[in-house]
Amino acid sequence: MLPEKMKAQSNVDRHLDLEARKELEERQRLASVKPSYLKRCSEYLFARVLELYWTVTRLLGFAYWHEGSKDEQGELFVKRGQALLNFLLAESPPVRAGASVALEHKLLIDMSQTLDVENKTGIQRLVWEVSKAALRRGSVPVIVKGDQLFGFVGEPTKLTEIETAKGDVFLIAGSWVGYPLELQAVMEKVSASGGSNIAILCDLIPFFYPSLCGPNADRFIAWFDRILLRCDAIICISESVANDLINFIASQRLPFKEHLQIGWQALGADFSVAAGDNTREISPQINTICSNKTPFFLSVSTLEPRKGYSVALDAIASLWKDGVDVRYVIVGRYGWRCNALAQRIIAHPQYGRCLFWLESASDADLRHLYKQAHSLIFPSIAEGFGLALIEAAHHGLPAIASDIPVFREIGGDSIRYFDVADSDMLALRVRESLAAPKSAPSIPFLTWQESTESLLAMIEKGSYQFGELRKRAAAV
Repeated sequence: MLPEKMKAQSNVDRHLDLEARKELEERQRLASVKPSYLKRCSEYLFARVLELYWTVTRLLGFAYWHEGSKDEQGELFVKRGQALLNFLLAESPPVRAGASVALEHKLLIDMSQTLDVENKTGIQRLVWEVSKAALRRGSVPVIVKGDQLFGFVGEPTKLTEIETAKGDVFLIAGSWVGYPLELQAVMEKVSASGGSNIAILCDLIPFFYPSLCGPNADRFIAWFDRILLRCDAIICISESVANDLINFIASQRLPFKEHLQIGWQALGADFSVAAGDNTREISPQINTICSNKTPFFLSVSTLEPRKGYSVALDAIASLWKDGVDVRYVIVGRYGWRCNALAQRIIAHPQYGRCLFWLESASDADLRHLYKQAHSLIFPSIAEGFGLALIEAAHHGLPAIASDIPVFREIGGDSIRYFDVADSDMLALRVRESLAAPKSAPSIPFLTWQESTESLLAMIEKGSYQFGELRKRAAAV
């Protein structure tokens, strides 16, 4: 291993160990204050034991032990059906959804999991935006129940079963926390009818950094084995993820479907206006933050271990200690294994003065923050893409980011980089940013419409950049 990579891995390992200790200490503290937290503490320890369990059972061929429940899926069906109808009513005339049935080949996009959450970030935004843009091409957003697909076709407001036919494509976009048994059954029906199954892969982080992941890491493993490796094509969200996938499959000598194709497609930088957001005013809190003349740095991500927020807080705190007049704004929902981090933020002396944490922000608020911030800080340990980088670039906001391959792929020389988990170097980059005039980065980016058009063209033409996985894996 190269010295640079050894140093980076050492930084990451040290960071992860420290974060794990802090999280355990915080849960123990909470347990002493409130008995109810004792259960959470034990759950955290249990989750760490499960990481080893998931890995061992998968290696022994027992990944199916972790499947989701059919009953659980069935209970959500009515809710998802209504959410799908609301999506269609808001984004496209209902008749458009039914029009695609007359097409020679149908593109069926699975939205099952995305419809369960209100805040569309990360994977959810990917599926949401792809589905909206694909509607213009006559695609059919669908939900899964058992081995069946349902959508609003024929009668605009009636949820009906959709039969697949030769040439149809079932696109599994971001459903890795779904239900592998059901998805597998649907895929088998699609293949039997002469259709194709294609999945979008966001990252392989649950394999590389299981301790950074939330409670659904076991479902990712089941999804990977039962769904991803049985697809006809896999479209990754970056070339870096595509390379990781090929190397991982080759090194583990994993079986996969014959003629499996591998490609990649960058995500979109813009995010469309939500219903009613056209006239929505900027919130008073955002106006107050942005009207202050003291420059602020912005981070946009869920609070979770791999996002590196502790590194950023260490860097900003060192600047405050040296008397640097700067503010730090975090936009991100409360995630997992972040009790210690959340407590550190809200208990900080600068919280509400120079340090702000917004658990939710409207698209209008977020756009305003992107435009008014001095720079983005993106201190992640691992990413499949880095959506905030191109969203920031879209709004003319420069960025400071950890030096990981996918950020180099996206940002090139237009980003200020710092060594992964190195808070001292990040503090230096912040000082450099403050000393230089703010200027828009020259990072190329696509709109979601352009990204989706390119993705759909790849599917229609079969123009996957890496071609057949069999040939690529053999060369590794």
